[in-house]
Amino acid sequence: MLKLYFRAASAFAPRAVERQAASLFFKPRRRAKRYVPAEWRRMTVEGLAVWTTGYGPTVLLVHGWEGSAADFIPLAIGLANKGYRAALVDLPAHGQSRGRSTTLPECMRALSMVADALGGLHAIVGHSFGAMATALAVAESHVTAQRVVLFAPVATPEQFIEPFSRTLGLPVERTDGVVRRIEQRVGRSVESFDVRRAVRSLAVPSLIFHAPQDKVAEYSYAREIADAWPGCRLIECEGRGHRRLLADPDAIAETVDFLKTATAAPILR
Repeated sequence: MLKLYFRAASAFAPRAVERQAASLFFKPRRRAKRYVPAEWRRMTVEGLAVWTTGYGPTVLLVHGWEGSAADFIPLAIGLANKGYRAALVDLPAHGQSRGRSTTLPECMRALSMVADALGGLHAIVGHSFGAMATALAVAESHVTAQRVVLFAPVATPEQFIEPFSRTLGLPVERTDGVVRRIEQRVGRSVESFDVRRAVRSLAVPSLIFHAPQDKVAEYSYAREIADAWPGCRLIECEGRGHRRLLADPDAIAETVDFLKTATAAPILR
């Protein structure tokens, strides 16, 4: 029904359709609730739900679009077992955090507020959209961290805009109008959020996990981010997929080892 509406309405009310589509772009669907273990410590930071487990250097875990803090439970357990305090956050308009819509800059600011409330970070880990927000937050000095780990990163919002427009059934000629309205809402151009450009002079050791078969975030963009980021190591996770990657035992072990390493590991291509 949604596709039929947008296709039909595009013919006689194109500007209204562009506004409606841009509004929907900022509204994540809340997936069926998955709960963080009840014994983990819970706090609220400016309406954001945050949980911590373990003791030691703090590692903030940032889920993807339409995900939740619970996506990172396996990695949080792995970190807590190895002497870290893992902190999981529900981004704005996700999980148990407040809001019905959110933007990339709002999520970046949310990470800054949470990092401050936690007393600073040793490292930050992001997945998909959360990986993009993480890399940009570090590159633009919203967040300070000694290590950055990205799972299946998205390189630019354009990776979301085109599939989103197809899902709605928007004619191609309406896409530029939707982009303009997205930019009006966030106050920046879409191009200014390109992770590949943002990390070129970033002197923070980083690690990227990505599956070549990923159908949500293209693997080629992960390679381009790794090539642009000095000292970044890219690990191909054959056959894992976009979400299953987060629970992969090898990726979890590699992450823990990377966080313990005093200097960046050799670059693998």
